[in-house]
Amino acid sequence: MNDNQQGEGHAWTVVVPVKPSRVGKSRLEVPGVALAHAIALDTVAAAARVAHVIVVTDDPEVADGARGTGADVVPDADAGGLDAAIAAGIAAAPPERDRAALLGDLPALRSEELAATLAAAAAVDRAVVADAEGTGSTLVTARAGVPWSSAFGD
Repeated sequence: MNDNQQGEGHAWTVVVPVKPSRVGKSRLEVPGVALAHAIALDTVAAAARVAHVIVVTDDPEVADGARGTGADVVPDADAGGLDAAIAAGIAAAPPERDRAALLGDLPALRSEELAATLAAAAAVDRAVVADAEGTGSTLVTARAGVPWSSAFGD
């Protein structure tokens, strides 16, 4: 879709938090290859094709890669965890746009699937997409004007 819009005139900002490699998914680190960062940038690229994206990170390589997709970058200076990072991104989002938080570890994410999900989410004030195991979430949304709330992690 053009102009990063989905549904009936709904424009979205998607916040993707990405941890620095020193605190990221160490099981995905291979000497010489930052696999977790590659997955995060694939996720960001897929989202950037359908929405305005804000990446929250303190990792300079991820920040550069994210900017290369057209995403904005907000520093994760708080170090208060996933919800704090997401809150920083949400605070930087234009208030007139619907907002979503998307975890950055979705290497198989397709832009078309995200666009369809955001279009469906535009019909309700808040939405949550569960992870494959059904024990957590990968996407949380809130329409413009609806106060943001998320509780990722423990």
